Amino acid sequence: MVFDEILSALLEHDRMNYQKIVALGIRRRNARIRLDKLKRKGFVREEGRKEWKQGKQLFYSLTDKGREEFFRQALGNIKQSLRDIDRIAAKVFSDPKLLEEWRDSAQEAIRKVAKNDTVPLPKRIEQTARMREGNFGSFRNALRTMHQISLKLFASRKTFEMFEKLHEDFYLQVKENGVIDIISENEILKHTDIPVTSM
Repeated sequence: MVFDEILSALLEHDRMNYQKIVALGIRRRNARIRLDKLKRKGFVREEGRKEWKQGKQLFYSLTDKGREEFFRQALGNIKQSLRDIDRIAAKVFSDPKLLEEWRDSAQEAIRKVAKNDTVPLPKRIEQTARMREGNFGSFRNALRTMHQISLKLFASRKTFEMFEKLHEDFYLQVKENGVIDIISENEILKHTDIPVTSM
């Protein structure tokens, strides 16, 4: 699914005139057709039409319904990307034993760094971050972003402000009953007896 570029631009800029929308690289006639279609669907509101005359600007902004539509498109893209990644992973890691060995060795490497008391804590944090980034860095970044969004959506204001103030990464565990547990990533390095089932 491809995002509607007009919805995307209006989400970013809040309010745009017709000239700026055309400047996105859309032909003037096509821009008018698409804006009219978005208006009919209730995704975009037009300002200044009643008072409009030659030379006067019209402005466009997203409606609440338009924001919901953009969110729906974004979720559709995430679902498709996850399906694609899952298909690739199924092919690459078709051997369960090999996958288990890979997970164990990766976690053991992190544990060794975490338990090395001869290295200062900030250095250990830096070393483990480098190791994690080496394994599927872009995938981890996507997960990190989703975790931050989850924290904003589901955590209490107090919890969210605490993590924001500490500038720490965190783990999320989604339980079967829908409860989401949050733990600071640095707590795992300070207390190496905390059980972690993922990295």
